[in-house]
Amino acid sequence: MSQFKSLCLMSLTVLASLGLVEGRGLFDGHYNLLSKRFTANVCANINPTITVDIPILNNVTVALAGPTCLCLAAGALTASSVASLDETLTMDNNGTLLGTVINDLGVQTVLDLLENNALILLGSQPDPGCDYPTGAIPDSCGSCDYTCPDKGFACNGACVAEGTTCTSGIARRRRSLDSFICDNGLTACAIPGTDVWTGQNFECIDTQSNIESCGACADPIPGRPTGQDCTAIPHTSWVGCQAGSCTVFSCERGYEVDATGTKCVAALVDQSGGYNKRSTPRRARL
Repeated sequence: MSQFKSLCLMSLTVLASLGLVEGRGLFDGHYNLLSKRFTANVCANINPTITVDIPILNNVTVALAGPTCLCLAAGALTASSVASLDETLTMDNNGTLLGTVINDLGVQTVLDLLENNALILLGSQPDPGCDYPTGAIPDSCGSCDYTCPDKGFACNGACVAEGTTCTSGIARRRRSLDSFICDNGLTACAIPGTDVWTGQNFECIDTQSNIESCGACADPIPGRPTGQDCTAIPHTSWVGCQAGSCTVFSCERGYEVDATGTKCVAALVDQSGGYNKRSTPRRARL
């Protein structure tokens, strides 16, 4: 057994210096790339491992004594999960191969390796179906329990700071969405035939003056009101959008602008078949 441990120590020292222990050295870029892909909030009972390539013995897998509940929050291991791994390492390292690895590489290095593997294991877990508020920290396996940072609480689907007054957040969320993706005064509108939630499939429009999206988007983001396409008003020849309302300036032959300036109505026809103006002139509102 002592010869085996000596071989492990010698091999680990050489391999660690070459970067051949999974999760470090030559594998850093691989693990960092993978970890950036995991943005879910999820908890699961897992047992992360380290695979060490030892000459003669080939690959040797080093694991904890058993599974432990670990959680991801926005793609990163939670502080309580890291603390749990650290505590488990302390309890499991006496007289075991894991203890030999820890003695040779150091607790922090082994902890980093296990964290990398935990990221991959958690990132491959199925969707737990939990509707966590934005900014929440999952903290339970088998349930959807969570905490908000710094003693905060959930308000309108997001964690807010302690002492915040929670009010109806619909208008606030809508303003926040537009200010996040569009310049001031513009509204985010969906592009027809695309899924607005999967990429940059929207355009920023001035709905106060755009004749095809007047007052609101003609193709709104889900949950938003639908605007008016001024060009679709029947029998018009010249239209505009002013302050978010359609205005009709002129109509096709046989029609005239009505008193409201928002549509075309049939013109009066005299006995000779000509068109007469109504007794009260109808003008478009400017």
